[in-house]
Amino acid sequence: MSFKKKEPSSKDSDISKFNYNLSILLNQMAKVYPDDYDLTVWEDKFEWSKSVNVYLACEQFMEVAQSYIKEIMTEKEEEFIHNDYDNISEDYKQYVYLIHKCIELWQTSENEKLKKNIWKIAQTLLTYGIKAKKRHDLLPVINQYRKTPLVL
Repeated sequence: MSFKKKEPSSKDSDISKFNYNLSILLNQMAKVYPDDYDLTVWEDKFEWSKSVNVYLACEQFMEVAQSYIKEIMTEKEEEFIHNDYDNISEDYKQYVYLIHKCIELWQTSENEKLKKNIWKIAQTLLTYGIKAKKRHDLLPVINQYRKTPLVL
C-alpha cells in the first residue's frame, strides 16, 4: 500500500511535522530493505494509525526516545549502536525492531551521508515530538544540545 506524503509547511502543526518525518524514515528504511515485509507492514500500519489517532506514534516514540536524547543529539555512534534497547517496555517493541533495523543499516553502511540523515531525522523527531506533546520536562535536556533553544 502506498500513501502520498505531502511535505508540511511552516503553518502545519508540530504533530503533522512529526508524522511526516517518521513517514520519511520508514519510507527510507523500506527502500534500503525492499524485501523486508515487516517494514512495509509497519509503514502501512503507521499511515493507517494516523487516521485513528494522529498522536499515537508520537506518544510511543517519545516514550522510548526520551531515554536516549543525549545519544541522539550528540550523534554518539558507539552509544547508539551498543545501547541496550531490549529493556524497553513490551508496549513499544515495534520501536526496538525499527532501532535494530537502523543499527543494522548503520553497521553495514559506509555511506556517511545516510548516517547523517538518520541522525537528522531522529533529532527532528525528538524536536517535533517534544513540541507536539508539550514536554516541558524535556526542554532543558534537549536545549543543552541545540544551537537555538527550543521554546514551547
